[in-house]
Amino acid sequence: MVEFFDYRQIRRDVQRDMYAEAKVLHDFIMATRFVYQKQFLESGLELDENTLGFLPGHALPRIVRHFEQWDNSGLTFNNVSDRPRNPVNRADGIEKEAIRFFKENPTAAEWMDTYHSEEGQRFFQYSTPLWIESYCLNCHSREGEASPTLRDYYDTDLDYEMEDLAGILSIKLPASILEQRVARQMKQNFFTHLGLFALTFLSISFFLKRFVLRPMEHLKSATTAWEGGDYSVRAAIAGKDEMADISQAFDTMARAVADREESVLRERGFLQSVIDGIADPIMVIDTEFRVLLMNAAAGRDSADLMTEEERLCHRFSHHSDAPCTGEDHPCPLREVLRTGRSVTVVHRHHHQGEERIVELVASPLWRGDGSLLGIIEASRDITARVEAEAKVRESERRLKHLAHHDPLTGLPNRLLFKDRLEHALERARRSGRSLALMFLDLDCFKHFNDSLGHEAGDRILREVAERLNASVREADTVARIGGDEFVIILEEMHDSDEARAVAAKIQKSLLPPVVLGDAEDDAELHITTSIGIAVYPTDGQTAETLMIHADTAMYGAKDCGRDTFKFYS
Repeated sequence: MVEFFDYRQIRRDVQRDMYAEAKVLHDFIMATRFVYQKQFLESGLELDENTLGFLPGHALPRIVRHFEQWDNSGLTFNNVSDRPRNPVNRADGIEKEAIRFFKENPTAAEWMDTYHSEEGQRFFQYSTPLWIESYCLNCHSREGEASPTLRDYYDTDLDYEMEDLAGILSIKLPASILEQRVARQMKQNFFTHLGLFALTFLSISFFLKRFVLRPMEHLKSATTAWEGGDYSVRAAIAGKDEMADISQAFDTMARAVADREESVLRERGFLQSVIDGIADPIMVIDTEFRVLLMNAAAGRDSADLMTEEERLCHRFSHHSDAPCTGEDHPCPLREVLRTGRSVTVVHRHHHQGEERIVELVASPLWRGDGSLLGIIEASRDITARVEAEAKVRESERRLKHLAHHDPLTGLPNRLLFKDRLEHALERARRSGRSLALMFLDLDCFKHFNDSLGHEAGDRILREVAERLNASVREADTVARIGGDEFVIILEEMHDSDEARAVAAKIQKSLLPPVVLGDAEDDAELHITTSIGIAVYPTDGQTAETLMIHADTAMYGAKDCGRDTFKFYS
């Protein structure tokens, strides 16, 4: 960082020096122009081919050519114009930019900028204006007023007037000069800084070793002993400096820690005795899942044989290398970290080779500064209670199923059917769709039941129930309301043709005979049904009305010879 700012400062200084040198060179060139010009005017020499070289427009280019033979830095200078008599003095691009600047700013004394040559080399362009004075008009006069030699030597006159801008004095300084000077200065500064740094480093090293490192070694040796639990070791650094004060403070602290540790051990022993008297497993867990404290019921005896890395809560409870995750198995520590409050979760733990259901109650354990140290986790085996509750729930589920389903076919009974019909009508009212209620009665079922026995009748009813369920959509309802009577609720209908298609599908499903046994020679019965259909809202808008009309339509189908279906309207 120091070298960077040093480089920037050196670059500014060298650039300022180059600017000053450009001004000195400018003053020298202007003095040379003045001497050449004054000497020529006062000599009284005639202007001819031999004396033409005394004029600034001719003398300075010749000086530049000879200067370039002596200096290879790339520095050049000349007086140039945007309309010169001598073509050698014609301004290039950057020089024309300077001429435009002085024409727009006639009071400006100088102009400096940077540019890149066609070869890509960077230059500083320093320019000053050359204004027409009275003696300049001897050469740069109006058309026809120049000397015969100039008229013979050049094809055009320039027609300048007093105080016109004749051109500029152009000085081009290669930027490589700047870079070389900066590099030399940076190199010199680098070695100067390096020497100062080495001297400073050696001095500091000596003082550090004498007054810091050696005392620190004594302190380190003492603290290492304290870390191992030996608080009888003292640093004992003599003197009246800061290290001696630190040594005395460490010795005092060692004595205090020894006293405090003895007190903590007594308190910890008392606390351990208290929690060991609790029957439920208890663990104190820090925020990194490490078990800090546990009672005998939680397995303290086995924990004493583990390393600190192995004393992790999830190793005790799940024999897992990773903490609990997931909504069905939440980690109580993470829940407390998230909420800052006590939580209760249920886990499955392994205990004596068995999987047990355990209820965990985790409470936050706060430090004195208000930060969370960890949790106090108490667990209780609730396997028996959970199993009992599961049995009660299963019994309730079975009772509820029996109360709402036909025990023979497993279909909804009359009670559940009425409830579903009411809900279906409510949905139909909201959606504006139709609903069909089918009333089915098996043909000649009483004859089969009386002649073949109730067992055969039950088999027929179960087989018909399965075929009816397979003939409708999952969202539709098939129910048995008594004897050989079935009802079907068809929802979300667009028109009555859909009910007609379902009725035909039901008749087709009943075409295969019902086999009354498992042997090949067992009796086969051909079962048919009469179906009555009532459509909401055309045939009724209440459950009772639809039931009556569907029943009426079913009897109409019976009257038509059975094994058919009829709509109420």
